[in-house]
Amino acid sequence: MAHFEKEIGKRIRRLRLERGYSCEELAVMLDINVEMMNLLEQGKMRLFVDNVSKLAIIFDVTTDYIIYGLDGKKQNYYARLTDE
Repeated sequence: MAHFEKEIGKRIRRLRLERGYSCEELAVMLDINVEMMNLLEQGKMRLFVDNVSKLAIIFDVTTDYIIYGLDGKKQNYYARLTDE
């Protein structure tokens, strides 16, 4: 998988640990099995759109944070790309 998926996985894992959820607990919340949860966190599986929304609700972050790592402020992703 691409670097993009690995970064998403890192964010999910960091949020899960910060919130004190086990991998099993988060898998149940997302209605997926633990193996899939592990693959998501490792960046070896793509995140389904419906799970992006669920994760944003569970972790109280924006979907932009889950996907792009934006801090939740109203930022334009494309403007950020041009700044880098």
